[in-house]
Parts: sequence; structure tokens; C-alpha cells
Amino acid sequence: MPDGLTAADWAQIQSQLAPEVVAAITEQAKLTASDAAANDNFGVSVAVSGDTAVIGAYQDDDGGSNSGSAYVFTRSGEVWSEQAKLTASDAAANDFFGISVAVSGDTAVIGAYQDDNVGSNSGSAYVFTRSGEVWSEQAKLTASDPAMNDWFGYSVAISGDTAIIGAYLDDDGGSNSGSAYVFTRTAGVWSQQAKLTASDPAMDDWFGYSVAISGDTAVIGAYQDDDGGSDSGSAYAFTRMGVVWSQQAKLTASDPAANDWFGCCGGRQWRHGRHRGVEG
Repeated sequence: MPDGLTAADWAQIQSQLAPEVVAAITEQAKLTASDAAANDNFGVSVAVSGDTAVIGAYQDDDGGSNSGSAYVFTRSGEVWSEQAKLTASDAAANDFFGISVAVSGDTAVIGAYQDDNVGSNSGSAYVFTRSGEVWSEQAKLTASDPAMNDWFGYSVAISGDTAIIGAYLDDDGGSNSGSAYVFTRTAGVWSQQAKLTASDPAMDDWFGYSVAISGDTAVIGAYQDDDGGSDSGSAYAFTRMGVVWSQQAKLTASDPAANDWFGCCGGRQWRHGRHRGVEG
């Protein structure tokens, strides 16, 4: 059993994998921060692209209590080493930078869902790029229509020059109905391309709690949607044609039941008691 997992955790993971895959799994490394401290919560979020991994530590205190950070590790052969520690250029207490992380090649996106830049807990996300072995902040992303307590940045995903940022407490379709924002990069400049919402939004659906993207397709989780029973959950698939995004499908389980939370983990797994970090 890999270090750091409980027997129940490992059993759940094994149940979702083919037996031959389980048999082939071996632990290659245990990653820890070079400046580890109590209550940093290193590992609350993780992402990997090729030989690069990004690990969130959203309660690191470098820029103030719970300002947060993220660590980049790279693999050479079978050896992993810390390459960089990422922090926001405008770090502040209780921003929780690192609650979500994503990486694609030489670009990483880090969420800071309680940043107060445009309203208390309105949230933000930061883009970092790598040149050689040096990482630098390229942009700070915020919603075009920010509002207090939207929690923009609670979930993030990136594919090439397109990033998606979830704001699951946005109120456009009712209190905490949720939304997700698409940003694209052209010549190093990021701009918002679209705001995605469900075709059937409802209060407390939490659309945007999880996000994932590959090319021109995005999937957004809404795990408190009630179509199949209270909090049975759903996910929405969106596709892009040119610069226009449209909902292609609403995904639900074939056997929905109340409190299944389908869609909770499209881009993340459980963290801090309620959800524990896996980003993908």
C-alpha cells in the first residue's frame, strides 16, 4: 500500500483499476516540502504533466497566515526533486493560494479562492510559466463579473492555452448555483473567452465544484444537483466551436441516488475531511 494512504483509501482506488494495473503499481517517491511546517496542508491538491508535478499547500504562511503556496517537483530518471516554490505576487492572509492546482507542460494554474481582490472571497487564479528551470508569474485571472463569496478559483484546469476556473458559489442561476470561466492565452496574454453555466441551473447545485478540460471539450461537475434525488449530482459537457462554447450533454449516473455526489470529483477527489487532493 502506498505511503500516506489508509487501507480504505487504497481499497477504493484498487476497486476502480484493472487487476493488472494494481499489480504493477509501486511507490516511486514520497514528496515533501523543503520548508515543511505544521498545518501547511501540503498535498491538499496535486497535478501532474509528464515529468512535472505541482503540489498545493494552501495553508502555508509565507505571505501571511494561510496565504498559501504550491511546489513544483520534476523527475529525472526515477528521481524526483523540488524545482520551485510558487507564491502569489500579491499574497495576503487567508487567500488559500494552492487550494487547487493544474499543470500542462510549462504552464501551471493555481487557485486562490478566498482572495479578496474584487470583493471578500471573490477569488482568483494565478498562471505561472517555466523557462528552463525558472518559474515566473505570467498572469492573475479574475472573473469579468466578480462578486463577494463566489469562490472563483476553487477548481482549476488547463489544456495548452486554455484554462477553466470554477466558481461554484456564483449566484447567476440561484444562490450557489455555480459557474465556470474559460480563459485563453494569445502571445502570453490571457483573456476571458466564456462563462459557462448549466442549462438548468438551480440553487445550491454547486456547478463548478470540479472542472476538467482536454482540447475543445470541458466537463463541469455539479455534485449537489438533485435530478436523481437530493444531492445525487451531475456533470455537464461543453464543446468549443471557434470561440463559442455550448453545452453538449448533461451527464448523470445510470443508477442515481440521493447523496451520491456524482460530479464531485471530475477534477479532484476528497480534500481536508470533505475532499482530499487529487487533481487531474
